[in-house]
Amino acid sequence: MRVGIVFCVYLVMTSAIVCADSNVTQTLENVRQGVVTALNKMDRDLQDASQKIAKKGLTGEEARTVLKDVCKNNSCAVDCAVVDAAGKMLTIEPDVYKKYEGKDISAQEHVMALRKDKKPVMSKVFRSEEGIDAADFSYPIFSESNELLGSVSLLVMPATLLFDVVNKAAKDVVYEIWVMQTDGLILFDKDEKQIGKNLFNDGIYKPYASLISLGERIVKEESGSGSYEFLDKLGAEVKSPVKKNAQWATVGIHGAQWKVVVAEIEKAK
Repeated sequence: MRVGIVFCVYLVMTSAIVCADSNVTQTLENVRQGVVTALNKMDRDLQDASQKIAKKGLTGEEARTVLKDVCKNNSCAVDCAVVDAAGKMLTIEPDVYKKYEGKDISAQEHVMALRKDKKPVMSKVFRSEEGIDAADFSYPIFSESNELLGSVSLLVMPATLLFDVVNKAAKDVVYEIWVMQTDGLILFDKDEKQIGKNLFNDGIYKPYASLISLGERIVKEESGSGSYEFLDKLGAEVKSPVKKNAQWATVGIHGAQWKVVVAEIEKAK
């Protein structure tokens, strides 16, 4: 698991999106804005929690109540925790995860970054102390004299968050929608069998050079469009690849970047 308060939220939003199909462009914008809204909400919740815990203390029933509220208000939450300045988890909710209180997570990359920079951080997906592949969103907690007391963190399941966003923003569209970390990990795909796979090193993608090439562009470029060939869906009866035209945008917060992609199968001429 992690660590986490204060400082402004920084969102990297794409500007120009280049592609001919305005329906795809609008779907992409709807999903992008949905992700921005969801991340901003978590950011506000954690900032508010960090300020409350700074006043109420890092342990005790008042701190637990704050953590319970954050978890309750975010459906993608696995758990919420208060971590001290040394990187030890002091208070965790919900109750099923209390057994991890006292665990030292100071060696985790995002925990070290928060302690060093004293700024909020959102990690990439990693194997948490709880044994779950998830991302951690953490905010530093400061005393009145601006001393770092620790952090408050929200361990989240990106796929759950993104399912909610896509269901609200693009529930009835026929386009393919997927979201990827900059290391190639698929955080979400309407083809659920692809969630958790890595575009750059999973064997199912290796035969499709145009997909990997486009993926490299998606990582490097904030927004754009391009084409690739891949199966319609994993496990589909038709095994021959189809050509897909895609547009993408970037959403980022506190050091993390997610690549939102909308694609449609090219129609036969």
